[in-house]
Amino acid sequence: MMGVTAVCLAASAWDLGVVWFAVWRLVSGITGGALMVLMAAAVTGRAPAAKRGQVGGITFAGMGVGIMLSALVIPRLLPFGLPATWGILGGLSLVATLVVAVVMPDAVIHPAPAGKGERRLTRPILLLMVAYAFCAVGFVPHMLFLASYAAIGLHRGVAAGAATSAALGFAAAIGPPVLGRLADRLGFLPTLGVAYFVMAVAVALPLVTASQVGLEISAFGVGAIGLGTVMLTSGALSGLVPANRLAATWGAATITYALAQTLAAAGFSQLFHATGSFLLLFAIGTGGAVVSGICVVATGRVRPEAGA
Repeated sequence: MMGVTAVCLAASAWDLGVVWFAVWRLVSGITGGALMVLMAAAVTGRAPAAKRGQVGGITFAGMGVGIMLSALVIPRLLPFGLPATWGILGGLSLVATLVVAVVMPDAVIHPAPAGKGERRLTRPILLLMVAYAFCAVGFVPHMLFLASYAAIGLHRGVAAGAATSAALGFAAAIGPPVLGRLADRLGFLPTLGVAYFVMAVAVALPLVTASQVGLEISAFGVGAIGLGTVMLTSGALSGLVPANRLAATWGAATITYALAQTLAAAGFSQLFHATGSFLLLFAIGTGGAVVSGICVVATGRVRPEAGA
């Protein structure tokens, strides 16, 4: 999957039309989702229960580092042109692929038993998936529109937009390890519930302040928690399903998140085109994060046997 992603990035360097570009972006989206599923199953699923939060936090921090580096590096590559930028990204991804191919330990796959009459998606798992889906709704406004709001909506230029993206990426690099430590102490569900409500406050911050510092604080909060909830959801699911079903269950959760993110991105884009309002998008995103928190609270109130 990493190798195919590198090919997608390199192929995007050629301007052969919208269809060509769309195909490679589609494939890279599929491989990116697959990598999230495989990473969680391969790393978090192997961790000892007492260290699962710490290990998961360090693992998912890698995604945050990628976001941060992209926000810092890509603006400096753009003066060389888009083909060079795509080509360099493809080359870096190829190097990462080769490194993983060398250091990745051998994996032993234990297929899940095909038990008859077994319910794989219990009520707590379904509630977690719903919460995860609404988390995507809360994350999309900052992921897609906050930098544009700072740069274009507030007429502050590309540097201001890049600063908000860098703050989001830096927070995404340090958020998962911190939340992972908290999850090891407090439990994944309580940490996840609090994180969603804190995320709602961070998403709502642009509604009350348009200062650059306020926007960067908002980006930091959403980045730290938005990506941290990926790790927390994975850890919470690992406590609800057998290890040999973790990949399948986490895959279903990832598909749910991806569909919600796709629909939210398309819906928000259309809504912005119709209204021209950035603040409306942040308000809806705030509501999505609040719903996520409520679903996690409901998950904690459902006894495991109630959904069996």
